[in-house]
Amino acid sequence: MIVTKEAIEHIESVEKDAIILLGIKASGCHGFEYELTLKEKSAPSAVDDCADVTSAYGWETVQADSITFMIPKDQYMYFEKATLDLHVDGFNKYLKWVNPLEASQCGCGESVTFFPV
Repeated sequence: MIVTKEAIEHIESVEKDAIILLGIKASGCHGFEYELTLKEKSAPSAVDDCADVTSAYGWETVQADSITFMIPKDQYMYFEKATLDLHVDGFNKYLKWVNPLEASQCGCGESVTFFPV
């Protein structure tokens, strides 16, 4: 997984040393949607909330500067060759995935279809 410098700077402007949980869920008109959840590092209450969960607990971790991305092992294949980039459209800025495994996107760009993995 690649995270561009612009995406890193954008995330760090919101939360320095962020832990971000990534995932794919069934949703939208094209079948799947990317999930991106910012987690706090303080006082984990369960394994799913733990800041130091490693791949031994079912997670793959990707470090990009001060940001730690955590991806469920069974979904890592969807992120392995993907790039997270910052997209600027006029006054709007948002994180956008560029993923060679995407077969198509819906018109609004919220949901995607993947090639078989």
